[in-house]
Amino acid sequence: MAPASAAPVPAGAAIRNVATASYVPSGMSRQETASSNAVQATVLPVEALLLTQDQSVTRPPNAQVTLNHLLSNVGNVTSSYTLAWANNAGGCAPDQLDLSTLRVVRDVNNNGVVDAADPVLPLGGAGALSLRPGETASLLVQGTLPAAPSGTSCLALTAATALQSQTATNRDVITVSSAAVISLVKSASYPGVLVPGTTRIDFTVKGFNIGAQDAQP
Repeated sequence: MAPASAAPVPAGAAIRNVATASYVPSGMSRQETASSNAVQATVLPVEALLLTQDQSVTRPPNAQVTLNHLLSNVGNVTSSYTLAWANNAGGCAPDQLDLSTLRVVRDVNNNGVVDAADPVLPLGGAGALSLRPGETASLLVQGTLPAAPSGTSCLALTAATALQSQTATNRDVITVSSAAVISLVKSASYPGVLVPGTTRIDFTVKGFNIGAQDAQP
């Protein structure tokens, strides 16, 4: 779920401030008020981003790994981003395995699953996506594990802004194991537009064992 946040004051906005003081002159009963000159500050464009979060998961050999990250524009100006998703990068500890067929997909409907309409984002090139202040994008990173029966792999997802080169990095550690691994997919269906107190919503939860052993009760 994408976090809710308020957009910061936009770049170029003017903030006007005047100081006032009220006093009663000596020997008088009437209050007087004095005002200072007006001071005006113009908000500068400031890029800031938030990328969440680091993850550690277990997957079987040869499995395709899909992990979810959220990229949020917490600055006050629209930003475009360069994305990187790479093995042994961004401060990863030494590992034994590398994933292949790496890609990053924008999860347009934020359902945690790569759908046909979800665009694959370019890696290493400017302008992979653009976010308005306060906007969040759900990103699905994918890669395929080798056939090795055991080991760990560390990958880093990095986003960098175009204007001020602000960066954020998440690190994902994938451990290869032959254990049972359960994956859950939840969906909702409803007719037409949601009407509070009236519309019926049917939720479906499907469980899959994507591991290499049986899952016990």
